[in-house]
Amino acid sequence: MRKPKTWRAAVATVLAAVTGCAATNPEGVIAMKIDDRTAHVSLASGTVADGDTVALIESRCPSGPRLDRTRKPRSDKCKKVVVGRGVVTRVLNDRYAVAEFPPGVMFDEGDAIQKQ
Repeated sequence: MRKPKTWRAAVATVLAAVTGCAATNPEGVIAMKIDDRTAHVSLASGTVADGDTVALIESRCPSGPRLDRTRKPRSDKCKKVVVGRGVVTRVLNDRYAVAEFPPGVMFDEGDAIQKQ
């Protein structure tokens, strides 16, 4: 017999944990890629200003089994790595801004960013 409530509780716990971390460490995403160096970024309301630095974040996980011996996910082994930095050149509104990255920094829509 399946226990859908257990699954829902697990999802709710993960969402609560992610939401709790967002207040202390503002994270966002590349909302729209304008060109190879410029993008619209989305962050929590009112967290960035012109001239702020944003870091492009990549999650790197070790290869190997996805479950440990207790059959729990190994996501705790994953690390967030800064793969590039950009500068906010213009705040569009309280949730969106334009950021410019140096040549050679590869990014795409949906990539994670974090205010530095």
